[in-house]
Amino acid sequence: MLRFTRLILFNFYLKIWNVTHLFLYIDINKRIRYNDKERKSKKNIS
Repeated sequence: MLRFTRLILFNFYLKIWNVTHLFLYIDINKRIRYNDKERKSKKNIS
């Protein structure tokens, strides 16, 4: 029983971690692209 619950918890934890990691990755990518656009627009102005 203990082994079974541990397996379920472990799988659950891994899935949650994958989802959060994916969201973090997407968020970081958006921020990098946004910052890159900002830099390019500033270069064009000056």
